[in-house]
This record gives sequence, C-alpha cells and structure tokens, in this order.
Amino acid sequence: MAGTRRTPISRQATAQITPYVIDLFAKALKLRSYSPRADRAHRNYLDTCLQLHQALRRKPWEEDICDVAYCKEPPEWYTSSLALEDWHSAKEIERTLQQALRARRELAREARRKRQPPPPPAPEQPPA
Repeated sequence: MAGTRRTPISRQATAQITPYVIDLFAKALKLRSYSPRADRAHRNYLDTCLQLHQALRRKPWEEDICDVAYCKEPPEWYTSSLALEDWHSAKEIERTLQQALRARRELAREARRKRQPPPPPAPEQPPA
C-alpha cells in the first residue's frame, strides 16, 4: 500500500502572547504615533508590524494586528464573511495584547511604588 495513512487534522494556529510579542506590540504603538512623513520611523513601524505578524504566526493574507489597533469596527468594504471573521479574530488578538500591555505597565508601576522610600516625616515646627 503506497502513501501515508495519516489523517490530517484541521487545527487553528493560536497566537502565543509572549513577552517578546508584547514588546513588539508596544514598539509598534509607539512608532505609529510618529509622523508618517518621517521615512525612517515609518519603515521601522512597518518592520515592527511585520515582526509582530510573524511572531504571532499569522498567515500573510490574514489581517495585520497593527491595522486594527485603532479601529472599532471593520471597514465598510469588508462584505465577505471570511474577511469579517478574520478582522474580528485580529481585533480579539489586539484586545488581548492591549490587556497584557496594561497589566505589564501596572506591574511596573507597582514595582516602582514598592522601591520608593516612604516620604520623610514632616519637620516639627518650633513653637512660636
């Protein structure tokens, strides 16, 4: 009998939210705030978005996470159910990344608060 006996299993690749992915997402958000006329910053933004896309193991035809970061709803021209499903999937990953970034910032804020020495007591005023 020629050929393989393996049965293909249809699996969806799940996005792995790692510290590296969160770093890339934070960097992309920061670079997006720069002027689009700054060629170097724009190139860095596009490179970071591509790295994020690859780190999340998204397919080239799937919606870019950076493209949905500031959108509340899919574009009007997305009429295909596949395009809408892909957009919502990307938006869900973007929300997860936003939550992870918020949690990381909160942990850093708490760590800074713990490291700060308590404020010195107010000096006593001599009686007048």
